[in-house]
Amino acid sequence: MATSAPTQPLEVPPYQLQLLVDTVIKDFADLIPADADPHNPPAIVRCAQALGKDLYVGCSNGTVVRFALQEHPHRSQPSGYKYVSSLGMPGGKPIVEIALAPTVSKILVQSDARLFFLVYPNMEPVPTSMISPIRMVSTFAVDVGPSDPQLPSLRFAVIKQTGISFFNLRERLFHEKDVNLRSLRLAKRIGCHMLVANAERVYCSIDLNSFAMTPLLPASQDGETIVKPCMAVVGENEFLVCTWMGTGAVGLFFSGDGNPVRGTLQWQQYPDFICVDSPYVAALMPNRSIEVHSLETLAVVQVIPPTEGASVFLEPRIIFGSPHFLAPSSQRIEKLGIVSLPIIPRNEAATKDDSKAAKTSGLTPPPTPSKPGSTEASNIPRSPMHTRSSVLALGSNGLQTLVPTTLISQAESLLENNRLEDLQIMVGQARKRLSTGALIVEDDTAEELRYVNLRIGYILLERTSFEDAGNHLFRGDLDPRLLLRHFPEFAPSPLLVPPEAAVPVYAGIADSITALGSVEDIIAYNLVQNYSPHLKPNTSESPVGKKLKDVLMGNARSMLLTFLRKSRNRRVYDSESQHDPQISKVVDTLLLRLWAEDGDTQEINTLINDAFDTIVFLDVEPTLIKYQLHDVLVRVYEQQQQTGKLLDLLARLVEENWTSELLPDPLSRLLMVLEKAQDRGLLQRWGLWLVRRDAQRGLYVLMAARDLLRRERSIPKSVAEKADTTLLERIREANPRAADQYLEYLVLEKRSTDGSLHTQLAQRYMEEVLTSLADEETRQEVETATSSYLEGSRSVPYLSYIASEMRDSDHKRSRLKLALFLQGSALFDIGVVQAQIGSMRKLLAIEAAILASKRREHRQTLVILATELRDASSAEAYCSLGGIVVAPRLAQSIAERTGLQSWAAMVNGPKPASRRSTRVAPSEQERLNEIREDNNKRDLLKVLMEVYAGSGAEDQTARLLNAQAIHLDVVDVATAIPSSWPIAKLSSFLTRTLRRQMHERHEGMIVKSIAAGQNFEATDTWYTATLAQGALVEEPLPEDEYDDSAGQTADEVKTQFVEQLTEKLATASPEPAADAPYDDLSLS
Repeated sequence: MATSAPTQPLEVPPYQLQLLVDTVIKDFADLIPADADPHNPPAIVRCAQALGKDLYVGCSNGTVVRFALQEHPHRSQPSGYKYVSSLGMPGGKPIVEIALAPTVSKILVQSDARLFFLVYPNMEPVPTSMISPIRMVSTFAVDVGPSDPQLPSLRFAVIKQTGISFFNLRERLFHEKDVNLRSLRLAKRIGCHMLVANAERVYCSIDLNSFAMTPLLPASQDGETIVKPCMAVVGENEFLVCTWMGTGAVGLFFSGDGNPVRGTLQWQQYPDFICVDSPYVAALMPNRSIEVHSLETLAVVQVIPPTEGASVFLEPRIIFGSPHFLAPSSQRIEKLGIVSLPIIPRNEAATKDDSKAAKTSGLTPPPTPSKPGSTEASNIPRSPMHTRSSVLALGSNGLQTLVPTTLISQAESLLENNRLEDLQIMVGQARKRLSTGALIVEDDTAEELRYVNLRIGYILLERTSFEDAGNHLFRGDLDPRLLLRHFPEFAPSPLLVPPEAAVPVYAGIADSITALGSVEDIIAYNLVQNYSPHLKPNTSESPVGKKLKDVLMGNARSMLLTFLRKSRNRRVYDSESQHDPQISKVVDTLLLRLWAEDGDTQEINTLINDAFDTIVFLDVEPTLIKYQLHDVLVRVYEQQQQTGKLLDLLARLVEENWTSELLPDPLSRLLMVLEKAQDRGLLQRWGLWLVRRDAQRGLYVLMAARDLLRRERSIPKSVAEKADTTLLERIREANPRAADQYLEYLVLEKRSTDGSLHTQLAQRYMEEVLTSLADEETRQEVETATSSYLEGSRSVPYLSYIASEMRDSDHKRSRLKLALFLQGSALFDIGVVQAQIGSMRKLLAIEAAILASKRREHRQTLVILATELRDASSAEAYCSLGGIVVAPRLAQSIAERTGLQSWAAMVNGPKPASRRSTRVAPSEQERLNEIREDNNKRDLLKVLMEVYAGSGAEDQTARLLNAQAIHLDVVDVATAIPSSWPIAKLSSFLTRTLRRQMHERHEGMIVKSIAAGQNFEATDTWYTATLAQGALVEEPLPEDEYDDSAGQTADEVKTQFVEQLTEKLATASPEPAADAPYDDLSLS
């Protein structure tokens, strides 16, 4: 018989015939008698069906054998179908047909005229109590159309001699309808249409809605030739039938309604069997060859001849269309096998290992080494090394399959013929079909498409077509770390990828990856190939060659950036795919590095916002520093809480006067960082640095550092005070003026009790005053103000006059601070400060008075106040307050006027000892303190009176005597007053003193009498109570006083005593004159 030749053969045949099972029945040879025909053995394979990894074979002896695809433990070795189990049908009749219904977990098996139901996939018979076998079956047709996923079921029709029965198989079998259509022999069904062949071998179309049968055409249009009807389902609402024309066979396409569609297929002989595997139709010819037509061109594209030398038991006798099942693929094993490839080439890894010890800082722990032979996770899928098939070729005792030629085979064929452009077009079409869901075998095609894209990508990369290469490599899901092998300048550091790290790659491209060098080498090689010897002196030194190289290097870098950006976008926006965090770390870090080199701050900020946790900033930090992306570094350090690095960077920016739109004021940012810091050493370090540039801000930071120290309760007070002194010395070295402010902070605000600090502050104030007095203008101003105060009769203190009358100036403020501090502090060294005054004592009289008061030199103090300054108000206040020159009220008044509240707060008056205004009786100690206070006041007033008297100040003396008469003794006054003074000056004082003494004497007598009366009253009460109790109380009286009272009763004695007391009270001294009222005695 002649064999058709392909009319439009493809460069790569669409199918390959591949063995599935070489022996179905193991004792097959024993069943054949010696004189038997091997082509007609007693038990042979009659039908088969496969799905996924399961294969079911029906034999003529009534046995159903199950095979399963078993994986080989190593992916580099092929897997195969192995025997699992077998089941004999009742009666041992030949198996006619098998249908699989995985949606309802059932297997339909026709044995002779009965249809049995088994459980899928293990072939256990379904109990007859649930589903009974169907009898009188000629054939059956399963609906190959899609089913409702919400309600899984299988609809099928059973052809009987009496008609057609329609069933719906679910958990149980439901009978739907019987149709009286007789004498049918063959049927195919899809949806609501069914194609049948009747006993006269005429094809008919049946509408399952109306059950109307429409004859189409006979299987043979030559009345002399009888052929077996051949039909197949092409797709939804489309069938293919074969008819013999006398000189050849024709395949016609009909719709479910019986209308012709498409064109026709032609065969030289009538096929034994046909099946459709879109987009091809396979036909088994009588000579055991298989002809393949294209559904698109309707031409013969491949003829598969019988395998020469193959076993007679494998020779195809029947072909079946089957749901998609897996078949071992040696080509997929060869090309898609996984091998481990180092991320960093071995020579580079060795170089990095040699220099690793020199570069490491010791702060970063070394990466954890991977186990020998292990590989990191990758986005390359670990699918089995199988391909999908839909056509089974059955021999007498073996099975083969038509394995579709893979995309890999087509690609390799086109590449061998140097047809890269055609391959790119083909890949684009396959990719489009895959994205639209036109390909049923999506998993296999997707993996093959990835491999082919990688093959194209590396070929284009070798040809320096960088943009197209990057696109194909991205579509091939290349691990971005492998692309970095060709960019040594961007090779990941050990912080990103350990030197020994490896990733799995397809075996078919591993050699391409390892053979391809760096991008620079690729460009140099291409320049030599394309332009040598046209560029002089050579391609590397020629200006044109250099320019071409720069352009190509830029293109390569742009491709790398685009590839990494796409990889990141896929990870961000494709939530279904899985991503390796190690890859994300490399991609994000390298993207940041590339954008840093480009100065693209917008992309950098977006990347940091979205991928801060995956970026290894320690790796990209040198790049950020090199390209002066300081605002980015600041942000990174802040988010990583690397306070030390952040402060160092901000300090450098301040010193270099560097600013940017995002960082307009580095100094303010530095202060914000320090405000949050809790490290005392850090605050002190940067506080001292700030003091040199901004005293106020620096002191603010140093004060915060001191507060942190003081919060530590375990630190002794002496240690804290020493720390204050040490820090003050360091501040003075950096900024003396800031040191003075910090000294004021310690003494005035924190009330330090360290005497040395008080002495230093007093000295600083004194130096400021003396320095200002060295100015002639200031000195004249002070002398003028002092003269003006001395010439007038001032009722205000001298210090108050200075505060209100002198113009505001540094000298005035310094002097007021000095006076208030000297008065308020009791810890400074008086002698040191007093020695500073020197020749300026006349101008600094009030300060000298304060220092003298600190030494308890009251007379000297009062001499200065009363005679030198003529400040009677301050002198008398000094006496009243027990030795304080600047009264608290005066200090407060000055502070309100000049803003020196901190200094005024140090001035405190003596704590009052008197409690006469309270109703609670004073304690003994309080009474003694009150007496001591009064005595001290009298002593000071006496000294002041002596000072006045000694200086001849009659008016001031008289005023003092009149104002303080209650505290002065007449004898002391009389002794101190010069005899030359007229008595009139003392008349008021003497008169008031005598009246006061008279008043005190009479007051004492009254008190004494009242006390005596109260005593008698208490005694009488006691007598009365005692007598009422019947007791006799007698008190012996002195004989020389009461001799004449002998024999008198107690009542008589009491009456006589009261009369004597009354007489004494009546003879008391006369009342004072009317012209001397007692009101004057209350003057003080």
